Amino acid sequence: MKTIYITLTLLLLTTLVKAQNPIIPLYQGNTKNVENAYYKDVDSLHNQYVGTWLFTNGNDSLKIVFRKRTMINIEGYLANYFIDELIGEYQYIENGIKKVNTLENIDQKLIGDSDYNLYAYSLMWPNTYPQCDECAVDEKRMVMAINEQSKRHLTGLSDQFVIRRYFDNEIEKLKVWFILSGNGIVLDENTGELSDETGFSLPYGEYTLTKQ
Repeated sequence: MKTIYITLTLLLLTTLVKAQNPIIPLYQGNTKNVENAYYKDVDSLHNQYVGTWLFTNGNDSLKIVFRKRTMINIEGYLANYFIDELIGEYQYIENGIKKVNTLENIDQKLIGDSDYNLYAYSLMWPNTYPQCDECAVDEKRMVMAINEQSKRHLTGLSDQFVIRRYFDNEIEKLKVWFILSGNGIVLDENTGELSDETGFSLPYGEYTLTKQ
């Protein structure tokens, strides 16, 4: 009888926890306004990107490391909730000179995804710019925001970092579309004045990285 009572109690507690933390598919919508909800990566889309990826071209290279974080507690403007995150950091070397290196941040337990220099926030269909001709008709790419530590005081550097994982002769690869998406108006938060910055150290374009 005691065993039955304990089992029923555990089932009741589990039911209460699920009721208090309703699970909502992470990419179902962008508005996080349900109190104590868990915005979960229910399709495990983040898993395919986790790891280290490398692009090389002569003396130029781009290394990206992705990590996933699960059930992170966020105190939002509209509600307090839990969320799964895909975050990343990167290193860019041009002509043998290190231009950007934020890799040391990847294992830091920062508060929110935007505290990292790469973070996922949406999905993109194949026919949406930048178009993906090689994608299946129902395939979705991941859209990420990108930042650069030395330019965090600038607002208006609006860019999209779109990624797609695929296999090429059984080799795992990552295609990146890095595009300018803003109106070109950049403000310096420190001075309140217009800035002549037009982008990040990493050039816009397409990159193909290989899983390490």
